[in-house]
Amino acid sequence: MVKSTPKAAGRSKKPVPAKKAVKKAVKKPAKKAAKKAVKKPAQKATKKAVKTPVKKTARKAVRKPATKGMKKAASKTASYPAVLDPTLVGTYPADAAAGGGYVWDAVLEYRVWCHPEDGSDDYYCPFESYNDALAFSKASENAEEPLALILQKEYIDEPEPGCFVHIRKRREAEWPVRFLSRPRRTPRTIPDFIAPDAPTNRLDIIRGLAKRNSGKGKAGKGKAGA
Repeated sequence: MVKSTPKAAGRSKKPVPAKKAVKKAVKKPAKKAAKKAVKKPAQKATKKAVKTPVKKTARKAVRKPATKGMKKAASKTASYPAVLDPTLVGTYPADAAAGGGYVWDAVLEYRVWCHPEDGSDDYYCPFESYNDALAFSKASENAEEPLALILQKEYIDEPEPGCFVHIRKRREAEWPVRFLSRPRRTPRTIPDFIAPDAPTNRLDIIRGLAKRNSGKGKAGKGKAGA
């Protein structure tokens, strides 16, 4: 008599509706919300803030001012000799004689020496023209005025004041560029300079201001009070 009642009541109370309700409330809305909140805004913000401004700032600060300075300086400077071989600029040894020799045959390169504030080693930058070297010197901090690295195939040595010796040997020396206003050495420059009958101020010979001797001056030693 009591068999069918509990089974019928048990079937009708199964928690089916509860499972469906959980799926609807949790599953779909959570995924959509995550996609909208995280994915798209983060990518757009990163591109705008980082990518474009950095490149533009770097080019303006480094590249353009140096070019403008070089053009202005080049238009106002005097003309100095071209280098002997532009393809060799920057290949010559850093160690060179400091001045001297009285005469010059060619310019090998123009140099600008720099002295870093941090105490690191001094260094130089080589150039094919004086105008470019001068522009770089003016635009750079702790840089010296340009020097000329010159070639002397023959030169005048002065072992003691007033005693001049004709040296037939290749020599490379750094000169102040103003000395390039002197004419290049000719076959007569040194013999005339050390000749016994040279003018009192022998420097007039290497400056191109004195008349050349018509006679043959002896090559070798000579004395004078220059």
